[in-house]
Amino acid sequence: MKFIVCVFKCKWVENNIGVRTDDVGFTLVDLKKLAYQNDLFIMAEQAKQVFYVQDPCDERWSVVLHGKTIGVNVENDD
Repeated sequence: MKFIVCVFKCKWVENNIGVRTDDVGFTLVDLKKLAYQNDLFIMAEQAKQVFYVQDPCDERWSVVLHGKTIGVNVENDD
């Protein structure tokens, strides 16, 4: 019998200096401020789809946009 576990390789952003919220409530991340570089993997059920759009006002920061969760048992799935 074969046992398969799906995991995702991640890059983590330093929470104290690489993440902020702007005046309108958007989450911004500096993708160059990496952290937890020895903890690279998460289980597939822990993942959420997000997209990054470069902030036109400051190129260091990217705006985090959340994708729609499909086919996963999530409590508050819109």
